[in-house]
Amino acid sequence: TYHTGKIFLIALDAKRGWSPTFGIMRLLMDNWHLDSLFDVLVSTKRFFLQIFDSATHFFIVRDMLVNFPEQKFTAKFTILVWVIHALINILTGLSTATFFVEMAKKIYTFR
Repeated sequence: TYHTGKIFLIALDAKRGWSPTFGIMRLLMDNWHLDSLFDVLVSTKRFFLQIFDSATHFFIVRDMLVNFPEQKFTAKFTILVWVIHALINILTGLSTATFFVEMAKKIYTFR
């Protein structure tokens, strides 16, 4: 699935220690740049990936509610997790990937 692929590519970039020009970590960067045509193309790709990601979330919850009405609690819990996910992004100004990497660094250095 889309999310499995995204997690795999993030792990691959992390293992390499760098990301190719259109690699996933470059597309998940927290800052949008519009200084050059290349930056605009990268930002446009990121924008459409975000739309795809949001649509994927919508269709997952819709399918859960329509096809499995007995799973209403699970669907509501899933929505709650995604709302918290969005709030973390908005309140910290970081992507979820960056947020969790920073949290892991703090936990690791706390020991």
